[in-house]
Amino acid sequence: MAEQHRFNADAAFRLHNYQQSIDSYSRSLSLEHNLIAYMNRAKAYFKLNKFDTAIEDCSQVLTMDSKYTQGK
Repeated sequence: MAEQHRFNADAAFRLHNYQQSIDSYSRSLSLEHNLIAYMNRAKAYFKLNKFDTAIEDCSQVLTMDSKYTQGK
């Protein structure tokens, strides 16, 4: 189920439906913490100029894996 939400979020992001993408990533993350989902949700927040929230997701990524370079 979490994987399906991530798939839907990815599709929405490609279509520039960033809020829909955020919503789908959030549903996915409520089922399973996933580093890539946090990073991709941060990108969607960034596209909507929600920089503080994007930083929160990037910080979560670094908490999960301090060597993940895309989160820096």
